[in-house]
Amino acid sequence: MSGDKRRILLVDDEPACLEPLSLILAREYCLLTATCGQRALDLLETETVDIVIADNRMPGISGVELLVRVRKLYPDVVRVVLTGHTDLKDMLKAINEGHVYRYVSKPWNTSEMLVTVRQALEWKDLRASRGHLAAELQQAHRELAESYRKLAEQHRTLEESYALIEDRIDEFLAKRRVQQSAGASLYSRVTSGDGRDRSNGGIGAPEFDRIIDALERTNWIQKDAATLLEISTTTLWRRMKKYGIQRSTASS
Repeated sequence: MSGDKRRILLVDDEPACLEPLSLILAREYCLLTATCGQRALDLLETETVDIVIADNRMPGISGVELLVRVRKLYPDVVRVVLTGHTDLKDMLKAINEGHVYRYVSKPWNTSEMLVTVRQALEWKDLRASRGHLAAELQQAHRELAESYRKLAEQHRTLEESYALIEDRIDEFLAKRRVQQSAGASLYSRVTSGDGRDRSNGGIGAPEFDRIIDALERTNWIQKDAATLLEISTTTLWRRMKKYGIQRSTASS
């Protein structure tokens, strides 16, 4: 099936050169032919090809000039020039401006021509693979950069969270120190020199202080405070009521 074959455009104004080359290449490839440079450019506007093989000496647009234009319009097409005359100026233009893949002299050798075409197609495929690989690497680089950006953002968020937690811990510890200081101040205010509580009807300060201390140490959880004092929760409640102990007592 011609649709599965690689496509080659042959350009030569001499049928005696064009026909033999067409017969050789048609065995393996799908061929398009043109007898002048302008006709070749017209074909390329509607047809996709892998290689353009052009004779250099043609009326109107020369083969080298044609390949220079092909490079500008269709840079992925491989360019090969045929010539029966070695012209240094044309050769340099073909290489420097047309970026031709190969410069083939007439009369060409059949085996060498077939090898040249196969190598040209392999070179084209290699360039395409490199292009795809480069595109994949660029995409991978973009994805990696985006992942790094997201990780950096998450890192900043975590740092801010840790800083907030540390601030909250510092605030909590500061409040605990204030509460402990307030408890000690309360004890000094409510007791006299002989250890008697004057503001609570003469209740012994040591027992009052132990209850306050136990409540502070257990964050005013009466069940835990009672366990710490080795008394029942009911007993603790009664003593707190008796002494007028409330949570506000320690913070006043």
